[in-house]
Amino acid sequence: MTIRWRLAVFTFQLLLIGALTYLVYGSPYSQANWYGSLVALAINTQLLEPHFPRPVDVLANSIVGLVFYFLASKTLAAPGWHALGVALIGAIALSAGALILGANRSEGRLVTVARASRVLSGAYTSAFIYSAIFWLGLLDTTGGVSGPFWPTSLVWALVLALGAVNWQAVWATARGRPVPAEAEGLIGPSKLLVAGPSMPPQGSSVIVSGAGQSTTGTVLTRIRRSGDVWAAIHLDQASASEGLLAAKTLTVERNPATDSSVLGIVDAASTNTILVFAPTRPLRIGDVVAVSSEAGPVLYQLTKAEVVDVHVKGGGNLAVQARAVQLGVLQSSARLVRHRWVPEPGAPVLLPPTLAFGPTQERLLLGHLIGTEIPVYLEGDMLCEGHLAILGMTRMGKTTLATRLAKFLGANNAVIVMDQTGEYRTKQGLPLYNPPQHDSVAGLSVFEPAAGKPVPDEGLQQLKELANKGYTEYKGGTPFKRVLLIDEAHQFVPEPALLGFGAPGRDSAITFGMYAMQIRKYGITLVMVSQRTAVVAKTALSQCENVIAFKSVDQTGLDYLEAVLGPQARDILPNLQAGEALVCGPAFSSDYSVAIKVAVSSPQPTGAIEPQTGPATAPAPISGGEADAADGTATVI
Repeated sequence: MTIRWRLAVFTFQLLLIGALTYLVYGSPYSQANWYGSLVALAINTQLLEPHFPRPVDVLANSIVGLVFYFLASKTLAAPGWHALGVALIGAIALSAGALILGANRSEGRLVTVARASRVLSGAYTSAFIYSAIFWLGLLDTTGGVSGPFWPTSLVWALVLALGAVNWQAVWATARGRPVPAEAEGLIGPSKLLVAGPSMPPQGSSVIVSGAGQSTTGTVLTRIRRSGDVWAAIHLDQASASEGLLAAKTLTVERNPATDSSVLGIVDAASTNTILVFAPTRPLRIGDVVAVSSEAGPVLYQLTKAEVVDVHVKGGGNLAVQARAVQLGVLQSSARLVRHRWVPEPGAPVLLPPTLAFGPTQERLLLGHLIGTEIPVYLEGDMLCEGHLAILGMTRMGKTTLATRLAKFLGANNAVIVMDQTGEYRTKQGLPLYNPPQHDSVAGLSVFEPAAGKPVPDEGLQQLKELANKGYTEYKGGTPFKRVLLIDEAHQFVPEPALLGFGAPGRDSAITFGMYAMQIRKYGITLVMVSQRTAVVAKTALSQCENVIAFKSVDQTGLDYLEAVLGPQARDILPNLQAGEALVCGPAFSSDYSVAIKVAVSSPQPTGAIEPQTGPATAPAPISGGEADAADGTATVI
């Protein structure tokens, strides 16, 4: 009940005490202990005890009880008075000990004693103390259980009964109105804390009214306490929050017109890159949410969720707390650009807007943000300015994506797939690599290492040939763009540290890594596909500033990818499903790493699979460098 209703009940209790006392004793007032204890009982149960911590309440009531003890005549009920005096002294010691030793501290030698004192002192409620004084004083006044003893006992029973009923709720129910609630506080700008006999479930859309104001909101947290229900409500109109707080008495009723679109609010510990909120409904790792800003909706992707303990006075609840990393604001070009400021505290967290962008021939539709239709593109020209690594466990979609990517890049570049399994030739129908038909015109071909020779040696030799062509063209002008897609990269470029000294292919793997550090200016782009980062040469892998990472669970790989993709990679990657990936790099339409559902087909032209006809770019003669006696080309390294 609100303070107004408690004052009304207290006033009625006083009138009842006076009226019944007048009927029994001929006067509405009495100096007997039993009369004073009834008044003290009404004051405490209605006005003091609901608003003070228990140890302080017990200490004050015990001291008042001792005053009654010393003023009592102690005739017929003397043994009971003495027992009560001892009990009150014990209550004073327990409550004082709980306050002095600090029962609310989290650590310390005497914390256990303080908490035990608080629990024991809680038994000394005002109803217990003043009821004991009432019965002992009544026995001394009446001299036994005859005469006015029983009529006076009725006064005590009626006072307790009146105080035990929530008359405010009874009145509201009788009038067919929502049960009133009480505003307990405000966490600005729009999180209102209320308490009442009942509250709608968490996540419900509600209408909050009071003092002539009304606004809609969403129940963020709901905690059942012993005497009421506490709730935190996000108000849609922050301007109404202070007025509703001042109103004290509120009505909170479920809004039947709509379901709430609020998933939570921007909570404490949020930063310019991290969003922390308590979701009002179940979500999934990888889901995308949005927070409004002056620059437009800022998108965030869920990376982690944990169960936390939420405490309020008189109760507690287990709740889910979610963390999301900022993706940015979606520009008209479909690029996600990071918003360089923290979101508004208490701002609602919503589902992302529905946006659509048409495909273009210059970029590949790589996929969509998980759970949305928001596209993520790969810029072909930007990719060919660097290198790309496609990593992840088996059967996650690496080969399918690599094939799409090869066809897309083959429209404007010479794409050579290095494959030692025969899959691209037999299953994809790509022609075998045949220079100069396939290395100086746009198209696709497959290089397969010769049988019986170390695969790393064959891979290095192929790279040298392409590097020499690019070097020759670089010296004469702009080199032709070539893409070397290395399937099962750990076969062609294994980590040298895992091979013994003198092992076949070890020196080639080391040299391959050295080439990777300088071939970009010669127009060569590497696309390395592998299951694990640990088994691929780090010198070559570290040159891949663009990364597409499918599901991964091994700790070595997660350590590496966390350093490359950001701290959220360790949380997201083990939770990805088949066909989902975490992508990052300048070639993608996002400033930061994003988890996507990879598209299975491209809506735009995929490019030529067979080599295009036309004259090849003639290699320009080079001056300087070491000439190879066999074919006359320059050796770059």
